[in-house]
Amino acid sequence: YYRSIFSENQAVFLTSAYNATSYSASSQYILDRLNEGYGLTLSIGDTLGKTAHAITLWGVEYDDQTSLLTKMYLTDSDDLQYGYHSSNGMFEVACYTGENGGLYFQTTEDGWYQREDREFFIKGVYGLSTDVGNMLALIPEPGTATLSLAALLCLAWKRRRQAC
Repeated sequence: YYRSIFSENQAVFLTSAYNATSYSASSQYILDRLNEGYGLTLSIGDTLGKTAHAITLWGVEYDDQTSLLTKMYLTDSDDLQYGYHSSNGMFEVACYTGENGGLYFQTTEDGWYQREDREFFIKGVYGLSTDVGNMLALIPEPGTATLSLAALLCLAWKRRRQAC
């Protein structure tokens, strides 16, 4: 992301990618990234191999004792394409462990992610940092800009005085 602005080394802290494994590892990874200020997109699949899609994660609920996700709140750009739409545009999905131990989910209301013929699971988690503090570290300090502007104003003032 933003290769024209940030070098490859600087861009490392801006992005995050994870190939989902177990329910517990995926839960912990998502919680850690959210706590670090990342905006997250989830790559999802289904048990029939018919779905490869990306959705946006807006929030989670989790068990304080185990740190396992219990609910996720997400939006999907394709929800209207298939005739599903929640009342507020966001889907609340319940999380559970699937047969292979992965992080599976299902809507709590009639919707796209509640199907009798298949189950949906998280394949990957992708993030973009919103940590403004780290991004500002890459930008020259405001003092440097102020000093540079002051120097330019002094030069302009001196030049104007010499012209008189």
